[in-house]
Amino acid sequence: MAEKRNRGESEQKLIHAVHAILLEKGFQAVGINAVAEHAGLNKVLIYRYFGGIDGLLAAYAEQMDPFPGIVEKAKTAFRTQGISSPEEAGTVILDCMIRELTGNGHFLEMLKWELTEKNPLSESIAASREANGLLLFRLFSRYLPENHGVDVQAATALLTGGIFYLFMRAGTAQVFNGIPIGTREGRERLLDAGKHIISSLFPKK
Repeated sequence: MAEKRNRGESEQKLIHAVHAILLEKGFQAVGINAVAEHAGLNKVLIYRYFGGIDGLLAAYAEQMDPFPGIVEKAKTAFRTQGISSPEEAGTVILDCMIRELTGNGHFLEMLKWELTEKNPLSESIAASREANGLLLFRLFSRYLPENHGVDVQAATALLTGGIFYLFMRAGTAQVFNGIPIGTREGRERLLDAGKHIISSLFPKK
């Protein structure tokens, strides 16, 4: 038991070291030696426990990715809030997304890294997030009216992509297009605008 506990503790130390380096210096600074030194552990453990730096980063991404949390929170909200329209469903998902991304610096750094690097790890992370994103879309699709004639998937891709960009941008600029994107007020305005955009896709007859 002690051995398992020690391994678990060491794995978490290494994952937290990745997290700390990522937030302080970005993904480019994450390497075997830097992570081991920050964790205060022998770098051999990275190979033993994770098979190398790629395995460690994959474990980090799986543990820190906010999308599973967004999916679970949306499911809970759908069960408890009596959702009955695409406007309500879309608002819940946008709200869950904005709340999970707020202050989630490691995820935003991960997104920036993925924009500049293409390798098996970044592709694996992107594929996992895509799968969770499609789960969210399927949740949303249950509330779509029949024969709505709108490419909702493309519309939600624009909304999601816009939110990702604005949150990444908030790390270096507090204002975008006159909106204080780094503040609660700005986030509330984004949520309200997203709600109106979704509502406009399904005009009342």
